Amino acid sequence: MIVEKLSGSQLPETDNFDTLVCGCGWGNCASEENLQAAWNFPGPLVLDADGLNALAKYHHLLPLRNALILTPPPGEAGRLAEACGINYSSRKELALKLSEKFQAVTLLKGHNTVIAAPDGKYTIIASGSALLATAGSGDVLAGVIGALAARNGDLFGATALGAYIHGIAGEFNGQIISADDLPEIIGRKIRLIAENRIF
Repeated sequence: MIVEKLSGSQLPETDNFDTLVCGCGWGNCASEENLQAAWNFPGPLVLDADGLNALAKYHHLLPLRNALILTPPPGEAGRLAEACGINYSSRKELALKLSEKFQAVTLLKGHNTVIAAPDGKYTIIASGSALLATAGSGDVLAGVIGALAARNGDLFGATALGAYIHGIAGEFNGQIISADDLPEIIGRKIRLIAENRIF
């Protein structure tokens, strides 16, 4: 299993990658060229952060692709919706309409995270806390989802499980969590889940 989190102005060769996680830290490098290179990756693509802002800007130049996961917080989701002319009245409707538009699994971050699929299926992930609202936390979430997506082809399940695990890492730690600490905490939670010690 290989997951690559990409940032910067140059995308490396992706022949040996199972899943691509990109957009985190792109900043001013969120160009049409970088987005197109990520879009052409043949496997599952998790698009996060600045990659979503690039998608809002260049979406009209891209064909639909298979195996796409979008992970926007509300602001980036709103920019995507505005760019695509999507009207919505609730978080659930926004997530579902983005999923339909891009034929993607959409994870709309925030309190009661919404996971939506293009076929209209959705779920609400209630785990999580304000302790996770730290810089880089969303990057870790994207990486967890990418790792889970690389293990099987169920992108909806991988996204929902990743959001749940990320959320319980915040609930059970009891203190503000840095992004550097999250991978170890998440690893412990996964082991506990495997032992049926967290429900």
